[in-house]
Amino acid sequence: MQVCEVGEDGCLEWSAPDPCAADEVCEDGACVLGCTDACAPGASQCSGGGVSECVDDPQSGCTVWSDAAACGPGQVCLQGECVLPASACLGDCVFTKQAVPGGVDFYSVWGADAEDVWVVGDSGAALHYDGTSWLATDSGISTRLECVHGSAADDVYAIDTEGAIIRWDGIEWLPYVDLNPSWGWNACISVLGEENMLALVYDESGEKQVLWHVEDGLKTQLSVYAPQGVFTPSGSKPRSISLRAFSETQALMTASRALRWDGVSITDTGAPNRSFGLWAPTPNLAYAAAHTDGIGHRWDGATWKVVNPNLNGYMHMFTGTASDRVFGVGEILGGVAAITAFNGVGWVSVPTPADAKALFAAWAAPTGEVFAVGKAGTVLIGE
Repeated sequence: MQVCEVGEDGCLEWSAPDPCAADEVCEDGACVLGCTDACAPGASQCSGGGVSECVDDPQSGCTVWSDAAACGPGQVCLQGECVLPASACLGDCVFTKQAVPGGVDFYSVWGADAEDVWVVGDSGAALHYDGTSWLATDSGISTRLECVHGSAADDVYAIDTEGAIIRWDGIEWLPYVDLNPSWGWNACISVLGEENMLALVYDESGEKQVLWHVEDGLKTQLSVYAPQGVFTPSGSKPRSISLRAFSETQALMTASRALRWDGVSITDTGAPNRSFGLWAPTPNLAYAAAHTDGIGHRWDGATWKVVNPNLNGYMHMFTGTASDRVFGVGEILGGVAAITAFNGVGWVSVPTPADAKALFAAWAAPTGEVFAVGKAGTVLIGE
């Protein structure tokens, strides 16, 4: 940086250059903090169902992730590349039990792709899978992490029972936003894009569901649904809530009741039974687990209908990759893992390892692999 000053001859002249600090750049005549490279030049990652490239930002001079380019027809993103998925299994899926650190209960699973998967659960547990092995990471949270979701490998979020949201930036977990319920008990998030999400918190003080919009670290309360207590489902899964946001003004959620956010208010959509673990790929297709008898509900955009996957026990969550490839996970009597699959016509039972415990949550990768997690450190991969 140079300063215009009076020289020895009385005339104005530029001073000798005064270097900025190592982490600063000269901008408009002042030393300011410089930018930080977001990625390595030439790298790529999966984001929003497409591929983002690491490019130079001509304004800052640092690297940034480009907007995602959609994959071609029939392709999915895997490890930063558009590929044709392998033939996806259904009733013939072979589920293998994973050797994972710790033995806590897990409540949520999500991945940027099948080789970049997160699992969260009790005592702040946050495990990462790289396609080969599982690694325990330090979440900085000691309470139960209830929900994990993200938009890309370096934009992943988890929320605990007390409404504290943390963010994985590709290197570490850091505190992000605290929703501060008076008496928090359950929470979930649904990410819309980078640093943009909806969050739902069940505040037992007043028995109310509080919906938030969180963007760039700032929180805005959108709506409150009360009074409405949340009940515990039958079986061994603790009380929980689910959320799937399609935009800032459209979302489905389950919190004993099946609810909908339309940008103005939260309303009850009238499911036949108490509703829990939700899978909703579109506003007009959703599955929710019912509280008893191993059944569920299917939403068509207007009404819920009972579905019976023939599970002799308790259903806890659904997942899938298409309307004719849906999985339900839960437990049979005695707390043993159970999985059923729907091919668009009927449901079939899918074998699980004999030592697998009750399954509480599941996520299906675009490439077809199915991840299911639950009781006592149970993590299964089906392919």
